[in-house]
Amino acid sequence: EDDPTASGEEGLAMPRVNHDHDPSKLRGIEAFFHTTFFNFVSSHRNSRIIFVVFTAFAITGVACACTGVKLTTKALTETYLVERAPIQKTLNILVGTHKAWKVSANGRKKYGSFVLGLDSTAPMDRSGTNPLMSEEFESQMGVPRFNGENLTSVAAQLGMVDACEKIAEISSVQPGRNGKSNPEVICFIQDFKRYQLANSLPFPVAPPLFVAALYAWRFNNTCSAKETTACYTTQDGEGVSNWPSSNREYDRATGFLADEDRKEIKMAWFSGNLTEGYREQNMNIIGPEYEEWQAAASKPGTAGALTVIGLTGRLEWVATMKALVNGVVSGVPVSVGSSGLILCFFTANWRIAVIATVTIIGVISSFMFTFVLAGWVLGMYECMFLQLTAGMAVDYVVHLAHAYNECPAWDRESRMRASLTEMGVSVLSGGISTLGASVCLFLCNYNVFYLYGSFIFTVIGWAIVWALFFFPCAMLAVGPQGTEGDIPIIRRLFAYLGGRKSGGMRVPSAAANANLSSPPSPLAISAVNADVLAMPLHAEIAPDEGKGVVEMTSHIGQTSGNDAPQSTSSSEREQEIPPPQAMPPQRQESPTPVVEVSN
Repeated sequence: EDDPTASGEEGLAMPRVNHDHDPSKLRGIEAFFHTTFFNFVSSHRNSRIIFVVFTAFAITGVACACTGVKLTTKALTETYLVERAPIQKTLNILVGTHKAWKVSANGRKKYGSFVLGLDSTAPMDRSGTNPLMSEEFESQMGVPRFNGENLTSVAAQLGMVDACEKIAEISSVQPGRNGKSNPEVICFIQDFKRYQLANSLPFPVAPPLFVAALYAWRFNNTCSAKETTACYTTQDGEGVSNWPSSNREYDRATGFLADEDRKEIKMAWFSGNLTEGYREQNMNIIGPEYEEWQAAASKPGTAGALTVIGLTGRLEWVATMKALVNGVVSGVPVSVGSSGLILCFFTANWRIAVIATVTIIGVISSFMFTFVLAGWVLGMYECMFLQLTAGMAVDYVVHLAHAYNECPAWDRESRMRASLTEMGVSVLSGGISTLGASVCLFLCNYNVFYLYGSFIFTVIGWAIVWALFFFPCAMLAVGPQGTEGDIPIIRRLFAYLGGRKSGGMRVPSAAANANLSSPPSPLAISAVNADVLAMPLHAEIAPDEGKGVVEMTSHIGQTSGNDAPQSTSSSEREQEIPPPQAMPPQRQESPTPVVEVSN
């Protein structure tokens, strides 16, 4: 591990050249990062404190993300503007969210429904639909897919009655209004049964006559508004006139669909008026409510042998919230994983990529801690912005990781110092400018911009802190030295794409090394002539282009500080050293063994 020419593959080495920064020539902020800040993060005491504090934030953030994130209770139209905006206050009153316009317990409710006759796995065929460009229902929403069950049989008629009775047993069904104690169940088959029995007509009806009897009951114009045996009733149990336009709420809550010949019932639905308010969207309330209806529908014998689908009128919102949660749960890990793979490929070093990815995860975890602490909820906008957190979190750590990877120094201390010196000022300046831009978004009345500014400010703030404190400490502790963690195949790929003849320098074999001082020591490349050093060693040098000599000096003994042997960056790895047997004999007059390679 101490050999700078080691590459994990025999005969291949990627040496580095030491290019130290001169502190006397650094500007103020660069000098600060080079000396003061580096000394702070490299202190063993400070690094331990940083590890403990940042790890605690990360663990707390993960716990908050798993248990403390709440879902929004507001639709997108209710969050178009920030709450303080006068227009939004007006909209809140108009849509009924203001306390003065709350729907009372006796007001309009959502329905829970049992549906019979539809395919339970795929109830709608949406192939070829286009909701935005078509006006017809079939083109917008698709066509129903029926399961083929016979709903006109005697058993089916009795099963539908049983299904309506099961609805009355569901706890989320509203008790009767206007002093009535019975649950509010809206069921056409029950009303039809009462009508048949009150008029001394049979029930169940013979299957060939069932559909005709239903239409006769449905369009009977002899019903009065106060008949107790009304042929067509409201959810309050009061009779109404016969035509569908007179009570659309009843048609929404219960009904049937017959075939074109009016011989068979293809689909039927029954409902219960839900207890919770019409505009209730709290998933802690309506989530269990929806699950209760599904569980009741799936019980054996709910409607005899018929297949029942249970749902509520809040199904769209429940599905939307589930999609938001699934988008965050799946999207954020995919973003983080993609960032790690991309870093691994373009740095060609898996160790740097792993440490940078851990830093990104820490940024997101800390952000989730702030998300819960600030009382934010997961809604439409928040879900979209959470998908972007990984992209914003990677911005600063990737600069430091790249500078570390390209630094020609060998040891991790020199490489991290150079990374902070070169990129510290850029990371800090970029972070400040981004934070300033996000502050301007706080002044916007449009909620999407206000929330986006809050997200940017928080994520960028955490990204700067993690990149400047945690990442350097981690790299100083376990960061790669020399070629540790390098992926040779990717290095060779980059060398090939760059038009290089080889993926690295060839080092002397074990037999050739025996001619040198034992044990083999790190190599440092120095140049007497800068013009020669700037050219590849395998390039052809004209006789009149200088008398430069490249000396390869084998340093014996331990070195420290800025005199430590270094290795070249990836841009210098195309240099090839001639085979040992082609080298001239060592110059014995030099106190240190020297090999000359001249043009």
